[in-house]
Amino acid sequence: MPRTGGVYSPPAGTKGVSGTTIQSVPYNALVDDLTADANAARPVTAGGTGSTTASGARTALGLAIGTNVQAYDALLQSIADLTTSANQMIYLTATDTAAVATITAYGRSLIDDADATTARGTLGLGTAATQNTGTSGATLPFLNGANTWSGQQTFTGGIKYTGSTGITNTVSGATTDVLSLSSSNSTVSTSGAWAQFYGSAHATTPGAMVITSGTGGNIDLRNAGSNKAHITVTGLDIPSGSQITFGNSTVIGNVLTNLGVSAYIQTLLNDADAGTARGTLGLGTAATQNTGTSGANVPLLNGTNTWSAMQTLPEITVDPTAGASGIRLRPSDTSSGRMFWESDSHTWSSYVQESTGDLLFSNGGTYGSASGTLQARITSSGGITINGDFLAGGSLTVGSGAVAGSATSPTINFGASVGIYRVSDAIRFTYSGSGVVDITATGIRLPTNMAISFAGTGAATTRTNLGLGGLAVMDVTGLFYTGSSVSNTVFPVGSIVFASLGGTRPDLNSTTTVRLSGTTGYSIEGAEAALSGTWRHRGGYTVSGDRFGIYQRVA
Repeated sequence: MPRTGGVYSPPAGTKGVSGTTIQSVPYNALVDDLTADANAARPVTAGGTGSTTASGARTALGLAIGTNVQAYDALLQSIADLTTSANQMIYLTATDTAAVATITAYGRSLIDDADATTARGTLGLGTAATQNTGTSGATLPFLNGANTWSGQQTFTGGIKYTGSTGITNTVSGATTDVLSLSSSNSTVSTSGAWAQFYGSAHATTPGAMVITSGTGGNIDLRNAGSNKAHITVTGLDIPSGSQITFGNSTVIGNVLTNLGVSAYIQTLLNDADAGTARGTLGLGTAATQNTGTSGANVPLLNGTNTWSAMQTLPEITVDPTAGASGIRLRPSDTSSGRMFWESDSHTWSSYVQESTGDLLFSNGGTYGSASGTLQARITSSGGITINGDFLAGGSLTVGSGAVAGSATSPTINFGASVGIYRVSDAIRFTYSGSGVVDITATGIRLPTNMAISFAGTGAATTRTNLGLGGLAVMDVTGLFYTGSSVSNTVFPVGSIVFASLGGTRPDLNSTTTVRLSGTTGYSIEGAEAALSGTWRHRGGYTVSGDRFGIYQRVA
């Protein structure tokens, strides 16, 4: 009979009575009941598992893998095999392989910092830690770099200079100090035999150059405590009894040489007259000329000069300042105002016609004469007349941009029939007094009922004179995939594929990764190569229990 609360009870009437015969029916019922109970799953309350399967037993015992207990994991096993102690941390040396390393309390305080600023504080870094190195500006210098300091530096511990090029002041301004000594004990010294600079408190130091304070601003040159010379604001003062000695000789003839004056300058100073001195200096005859603006004078480049003789120049560049005239030709007759351009075989000239104010251009003719053939004229009213053909290699600007001209009187005429003039938003081309085409900022505009015609019969008569048709002989390059590779993963934007959905049901128009599925199809599951680009789910269907989706590449 069934157990009650996990406790087995024999069927009623199966117990024997002393001195009586055991009945087979009750006895057999008891045996069958015991057999059934023995073969049934023993409940947990009776020390069993309550199940006939391992999975059911684990569930009955509260040991379901993934729900009550962790399944076996190689990484967890590796961690469990470790021997750990205080101030250690666990890290991975390979896949599912763990090890321990020592980490101090300080290390733990560093790795838990939330940002770089906090980490720099933990490291004890100062504000210089975030600066860049460089040679100037707001950067940190290298000791071996050629650095430019834009601010004044104050050294309270002194400076020892061991270079060979000296200290140079490159800062503009007459009042800028090369070296400022603010203390009476400030010292600038070298390791060689050069002069030492001390403050005034060292006035008795041998071999010292003392820069005294006060209003005098003198520099004292001393030896063994005695003044030998003073450099003052008015000059060099040699004390009584002192002398200037050069090379242990007092011969005045050696003074210039010992002062570094070259032999060339000594020769110049020894010249007897101005002519000889000019020869020593290598001056030419222009050295004795005066400057002026006309006549036998030498002109200044910034002067308004009058040249009375013809000048032959290989090239002239005129760059006048604002308000200046540039080149001005002032004719005294019909020929003298001409400007001529001559080559080996051609001569061109130009001049302003006095009677009309027009600028005329002629070719041929002779220099200095009014001969030649008129080829072009710029009128005083702004028009242009050109004889013969005109090829504009540059640009032509007509007027100041205002509407000008008409179909019957175009601004620019090409013969009797063709002309060009400007309308409000375009340039209009005319033929025989009628507008035929406008060129606008956005394209070409044809007047009403004006057709486009094409000469020749090429390309199906230019697609029936731009009436086109047949999608203008469609070029599907870049629109469809036309290959045959079973491993292709790159399709043009707009392409559509059908992919197996497996056990998923994506939302409509959602973005999904589409992958190859063997050599016969595509899937959104698995780990095969993904198709390039962005694919969106456009719908799906089910066939014989299999779900498929329609996917379109959108980017």
